[in-house]
Amino acid sequence: MGRRRYYKRPMSNEQLPQYVDATRLSQQQVELTGQMLLRDLPRVSEALMVPEAETVNYSFKFTTWEKERVIRAHVVAKAPLQCERCGKRFLYEIEAKTDFGVVPDYLSLPSEGLEPVVAEAHLIDLWALLEEELVLNIPYIPKHERQDCGQNVAKAQRSQDEMTPKVQPFAKLAALLSRDRITVP
Repeated sequence: MGRRRYYKRPMSNEQLPQYVDATRLSQQQVELTGQMLLRDLPRVSEALMVPEAETVNYSFKFTTWEKERVIRAHVVAKAPLQCERCGKRFLYEIEAKTDFGVVPDYLSLPSEGLEPVVAEAHLIDLWALLEEELVLNIPYIPKHERQDCGQNVAKAQRSQDEMTPKVQPFAKLAALLSRDRITVP
């Protein structure tokens, strides 16, 4: 008979450990899943609007692939942001899936298709990895979808156009040319 597959139940932690031994977890094929408050991630909480109750769901699956240690990260969150058009709060949905190749130093590269993550003394900072995934997926200029925005964008553009005087850069030139026209007999 064939070999039986061993199913290891995902490990659910109340608190995501900050530092983990990537080699040991990859050999054991461990998966860390759970939730974390966005306010516990300093770089993320700076970019967000009122992150007190918002959470991020995460999954880090440690595995090996062709003698390489791999971390498959899946991050899902609803980030509270402020719309640049209307100034109102809205929830921006983030879902990021990234495969990381664990490398021993900054000079090494993982296989193609894997993002490098450096394991200093076999340790990976999972909080920094989680934070980086979120920060990279927050838009630089957050805006509602046009149909959801509290500001009627077309109307605001029209009213702004009406208030701005139209500049005609060649109006003075046209006046000079018409005044100094010489008629040739």
